[in-house]
Amino acid sequence: MKTFFSLALVALLTLSTTTSAENFSPVSTPSPFSTNTQGIAIDGYDPVSYFDDNKAVKGQAAHTCEYGNATWYFSSAENRDRFLADPERFAPQYGGYCAHSISNNKIVQASSKSFVIRDNKLYFYVNDTLSNRDANKSAISFEKSRAKRDKNWLSFERRF
Repeated sequence: MKTFFSLALVALLTLSTTTSAENFSPVSTPSPFSTNTQGIAIDGYDPVSYFDDNKAVKGQAAHTCEYGNATWYFSSAENRDRFLADPERFAPQYGGYCAHSISNNKIVQASSKSFVIRDNKLYFYVNDTLSNRDANKSAISFEKSRAKRDKNWLSFERRF
């Protein structure tokens, strides 16, 4: 019985630490776009697919481009060409870092599978708990936190 309670406590503590971006380590040397160790943006997922399919779709090495000091992968040549025609439309906000963390003045690596599209803009989060929290915020509350994120992001951009 004691083992059960110990395991339950560990599970509860683990769950509570994964629901707040403040508990994640900030990125030590951020760049304008979040990339993996190979310089690939959003873990190789197709940024256009988030808008078209409302899900993360893995890109292919045959369909890539360079933008913002990062390599972007796409599921098709058509999606790559759409991105290149208007990268500001499809590139994630705040460089693809966790939007909630940016509001707390931290740059934290986000999950490319935890996202929200709001006002035709793509936002990434550390986990689904944070993306759901922002997705469910009222328009007024979301705008208020967006203003704070935008201000914080400007200060980060100056450092790149």
